Amino acid sequence: MERMLRRLQEVLRCQPVDLDYLHFVLSHEVGLVRSFANVVELPQGVVRALSDLLRLLRLQEESYPAATDAEVLGGDRGQPKLVISKECLQNLIDMQLPIPCVAKLLGVCKRTVYRRMREYGLSVTGSYSNLTDEELDNLVRSVKLKMPHIGYRMMKGELQAMGYRVRWDQVSASMHRVDSAGILERITCLGCVARRTYSVKGPHSLVHVDTNHKLIRCVCYVSQEYCYNMVERLWRDVWMAVTRVYYELLHGLEDECLLDPSNSLQLFCAQYIFVPRLQMDLNTFTAGWDNHPLRTEQNLTPNQLWTIGLLQYPVAAPENLEVDLKYAAAAGGVVLPPIQCPLGPQAMAGLRAAINPITPSQDNGKDIYKAVLDYVTLHSNLAG
Repeated sequence: MERMLRRLQEVLRCQPVDLDYLHFVLSHEVGLVRSFANVVELPQGVVRALSDLLRLLRLQEESYPAATDAEVLGGDRGQPKLVISKECLQNLIDMQLPIPCVAKLLGVCKRTVYRRMREYGLSVTGSYSNLTDEELDNLVRSVKLKMPHIGYRMMKGELQAMGYRVRWDQVSASMHRVDSAGILERITCLGCVARRTYSVKGPHSLVHVDTNHKLIRCVCYVSQEYCYNMVERLWRDVWMAVTRVYYELLHGLEDECLLDPSNSLQLFCAQYIFVPRLQMDLNTFTAGWDNHPLRTEQNLTPNQLWTIGLLQYPVAAPENLEVDLKYAAAAGGVVLPPIQCPLGPQAMAGLRAAINPITPSQDNGKDIYKAVLDYVTLHSNLAG
């Protein structure tokens, strides 16, 4: 009770009250109360009051007026015509939104959307990529080379990020042709993710900052802001697609006595090579993840959810994010020890000119790391 009261007081202290954050806090607390109802007894009046307030907030959100791009054009006879611009309709189709979803966003019926599509010569089937099995297999193979452990949904997202719209059955068949053994391996490696769920009105309503420490042994961690509710599941996808590759690679270098986490020179070489490569792979993963279908969201992608949210609940992005130091908690986070560069300015310039960290590699940069290690060892000895 004290914790619940403290959290509600923190929300109400800031005026005007942020209803989105209040909704988030209430949803979390009411869910917690219901989970422990058989263990901890709370006054029923308090539980009813919280539930009623949460219900009112939900009703307020549902009554929020939805934006529409349909213009009513009256005539002398018959019903008025609903005019939808070709550009607006084309953009929604390019986002691969289902027609019922498009109709709901525009505030019209499905038949109206289909009629306007016929008038403008637009087609959903025409937006699919015309690829042969061999061409698709080559694309899938190139993605699997970078991210060998991704599944069907992430593969579909990666292809979409590359500009290819492919049907589910084509993606599945291609992955079985290219890497059937990898599919079985991935199934055996997947675990159950216990997720905490919450909901907000739309984009920009809540930002979650989280970090991943799988590579902390080599003085490296991943941090990002998220505006969606799938944080725990997202980290599993990051692990399966990206960080697992580097985790196994770095531990393999340790087993071969090529990398010692207590050796600052070797850590410098590892960071010089693998941090840029990791960032490049994370950027590729981000583009694919933003376009992969989410099972719990009717197979809509994060990009589609973002577009729908902005159309239904237009909220301007905050220009100046300020922290009220009076109420802010002590800043926490990961503090990494600095790694000194073992090279002088001239030798460092020579390293940058000689070795590009993101040069294509058949073994995820292991060969490039060895070349950097040899160069740095030689020039650091000369400097010493």
